[in-house]
Amino acid sequence: MNPVDVAGGTDADPGLFATCAEVILQDAGVDLLLTVGMFGGYAERFDTSLGKAEQAAARRLADIAAKTGRPLIVHSVYAGLGTAPLILHAERGATTHQIAAWSGHESLKEVERYTKRVNRRRLLTPSPSVLETGEFF
Repeated sequence: MNPVDVAGGTDADPGLFATCAEVILQDAGVDLLLTVGMFGGYAERFDTSLGKAEQAAARRLADIAAKTGRPLIVHSVYAGLGTAPLILHAERGATTHQIAAWSGHESLKEVERYTKRVNRRRLLTPSPSVLETGEFF
């Protein structure tokens, strides 16, 4: 399949990112989806009000990959910032290796920040998870 370019199209609505992924992965001829871009950084780059929409898109992306059974790799230029969509995957129990594969990190040490923080939080506080509250760090 040829590349699909949504550049600019998702800037005001990160949910379109998940919608595009869902449409592409519904095609039986697609074995995996690799995305490259700014996912995980819309709230930082454009407007903080996009944070919740991006978090919802991250949940949808994880659900889409699980539903289709096809690999979905989301490489982000914002991966090193500890953004909420990557924290969400740690909250959902993703391993360091899974988050690295999902985000395109080259260093596991960088990704360990997500899993260590989430694991520490689980051990030290009985508070509800981010999935229950929708509140990120």
